[in-house]
Amino acid sequence: MTLIRFPRVTINNVAVYGSTLCVSLLLCVAAAMASDMKKCPIVPTPKVYKDSGKVLELPGSTREIAIVLGDKCGKPELYAAERLQTLMYRRFRRVIPIRLESEEAGLKHVFLLGQRSTNAWLDRLCKSAGIELSEKSPSPDGFVIECIDEPGRNIVLVGAGNPRGVIYGQFALFDLIHKQRDKLMMPRVSVRDWPSIAWRGRPHSVLSHHLVPGAMDAYAWSRLNFTDVRDNPNGDDHNTRYEFNFRKASMGLPPGVALDRPSISRFIEEARRRDMFIWGTVSCSSPQSTPQTVCRTAGELIDMGVDGLWLSYDDSGVGKDPVTIVKSVIELGKKHSITGDRIAVTPDEPTYKTIDGPFTRNCLKVPGFENAKWFFTRVPCQEDVDLASKLGIRTKPAWWHNLVEIGGGFLHNGNVVCSLFEDRRPGYLNMQPLSKGWHHPTEEQLAAVHKYTDTVMLWCICDGWPEEYTMAATGIWAWNPPAHDWETTRNAIYGFVYGPSQVATAKAFDDTLEELKSLFHMTKWFYYKPGGNWPCCLKEVSDRRKALDLIDKLGAMYRILQAGAPGESCLESMRLQGVYLEPMRQTVIYARKMAKLDYPEYDFDKLSNRILRQLRAGKKDEARKILDQARPRIEKQLEQVGSELAGLRAIDLWAARWRERIADTKYWEGLIAKSKKQKKKNK
Repeated sequence: MTLIRFPRVTINNVAVYGSTLCVSLLLCVAAAMASDMKKCPIVPTPKVYKDSGKVLELPGSTREIAIVLGDKCGKPELYAAERLQTLMYRRFRRVIPIRLESEEAGLKHVFLLGQRSTNAWLDRLCKSAGIELSEKSPSPDGFVIECIDEPGRNIVLVGAGNPRGVIYGQFALFDLIHKQRDKLMMPRVSVRDWPSIAWRGRPHSVLSHHLVPGAMDAYAWSRLNFTDVRDNPNGDDHNTRYEFNFRKASMGLPPGVALDRPSISRFIEEARRRDMFIWGTVSCSSPQSTPQTVCRTAGELIDMGVDGLWLSYDDSGVGKDPVTIVKSVIELGKKHSITGDRIAVTPDEPTYKTIDGPFTRNCLKVPGFENAKWFFTRVPCQEDVDLASKLGIRTKPAWWHNLVEIGGGFLHNGNVVCSLFEDRRPGYLNMQPLSKGWHHPTEEQLAAVHKYTDTVMLWCICDGWPEEYTMAATGIWAWNPPAHDWETTRNAIYGFVYGPSQVATAKAFDDTLEELKSLFHMTKWFYYKPGGNWPCCLKEVSDRRKALDLIDKLGAMYRILQAGAPGESCLESMRLQGVYLEPMRQTVIYARKMAKLDYPEYDFDKLSNRILRQLRAGKKDEARKILDQARPRIEKQLEQVGSELAGLRAIDLWAARWRERIADTKYWEGLIAKSKKQKKKNK
């Protein structure tokens, strides 16, 4: 072994040796890189970002600038170009034409988008400039951005090894462009980026929510690359009047039921434009689930174009014969080259919470199932990787993240976030961190997730909206967990939705709304049941003035956003208004009403104590007199609340419960009987 001796060097009259010098130089380089990353306007933060210190000025004439695609481009690359064109117009009111490489003559500035296999011009530049770009480098979904000069023109190359990488690359390019007075500028940078978690997704239980205009654009912007088909075309309205869309299919498609082919075809086409992997999810433990019915539905989904098959057991349990169903699906998949981790499974409850269980052990006896993608709700960690491997699972556990511990709002319920409008239009949900979900993952856990899984997904937010908030919070984090910063993420999302100059106002609106909600008993998941905190009431009536002052602030901030956001937002006008600004306005309106209303709840304890005291003393007539005196006042309150909160769900149930209470003494007698029963049980 050769011993290497480092020379003695003097810096600022201090003698150091080469090893120390190397460390110092590395620290300086790291500090310089960190400084560059701080200035980087791209979110999520790219893994390689080099700023030359120079800037490009984009031409003002549409005859001198274009977005250029390869002559062999496919639909996802065309989608990428169209998104860039649309965003440039919405943010800067600049129309940039889209051309093919064979039509590029006379341009002074080119945004050159594509893959080496589809864009010959881009391929030539990669060769001449020594840009490493292939299907494997910088990795699937990764992209590069390079600024290249040719005689008489500037080229900004956005290249990727697969189609969706081009989509993600153009979003990063858009982040670089900013307005300086009346000019559009961008830094001359070199960017090389790729995801830390390979698969990032949005499976969802209501097919129609995917198809709301703008929803799947939000998925693409969030860099999500998989989704799934779940639908229940024969769903009825039983037990869903006050909770979910009647077409909700949480456990997947019911097997053997005819598919809604037009809707599924449209969904698949839209997912294809964004180059998303599509799972066909089938319920495997419903009463009609047999190997034959499951495979029949799975086969129809394959014929329609899904990429993978997802066996869903979930909260329905293991069903009648999971092993035989798994065998049948594995065999069906082999016939269509759907094998390995193109088969997915959500185990039964509680297995999806524990990993180990009879379902896991029995189904892993089926050859091929060890290579499937197994979804669990646990925050990924090394112990779970080891446990899964010990059981025989050959893939890393996939993370099904249930974002279902969100507090209620004035116009949406808690946990699952469903609209409280009778017509189901969106109610404003302030931005939520991933820590609001099951197990409340910490920042430290979230920063390390990529070490233990290659697949993450977000579940719940059951009415779909607001996708730009919830899906981007997931996608930005999952792209680069170690570099994730919640405040940076919030700013990026607010900037995309409302515009760069509106970020501070949007953030202040959400923070003020959270402060306001702390003064109220906010709506729970089952808001329509007794104890569901609906409609929202002040915790202390003495806080009414404080609440109204906060509502005034919210109203002022809403007006700023309403005036400024339409000119800067990256969203289409109807989506900006329908999913964000109008729900904000309605939240201010209804919060003010709820703060001002005099609810019978405010006097409930006093009234209850008086009535119960008389009943316990055997003075039923006295209790009736108290009710008779209170009834006109409460009826007036009920009428006022019903009038002010018209258009909101389950107000009729709330009023009916109060009328039952004040009709006679039966309700109060029931409270006494319940109390006695509980005391007897506790003895």
